[in-house]
Amino acid sequence: MISWLGSIAAAAGQVTTGGATGSTMLGYTPFLDPSPIVPFWWLVMLVLVVLVSLAYKTIKLPNLSNLPRQTVYMSLQILAFMVLAALAIALMTELA
Repeated sequence: MISWLGSIAAAAGQVTTGGATGSTMLGYTPFLDPSPIVPFWWLVMLVLVVLVSLAYKTIKLPNLSNLPRQTVYMSLQILAFMVLAALAIALMTELA
């Protein structure tokens, strides 16, 4: 398994800009050269969902005594709707 630091260092020699590949590093382009976290994408998604839920509930709840329960509940709602949306998109692409 290649470490993520090694793959970033290897990718630093190639820059993709508009379909052309150069040999010098002009700058980091996050959408053209994304971070190599492919094996851990689900973990990043879980952390982001929990943090978004925590931030939203911290602002919206009048009393923070229910914050952990409400954060878990909202996180599960977000994850469930993400799964449903993925299944709907997969179904639409299979039927098309």
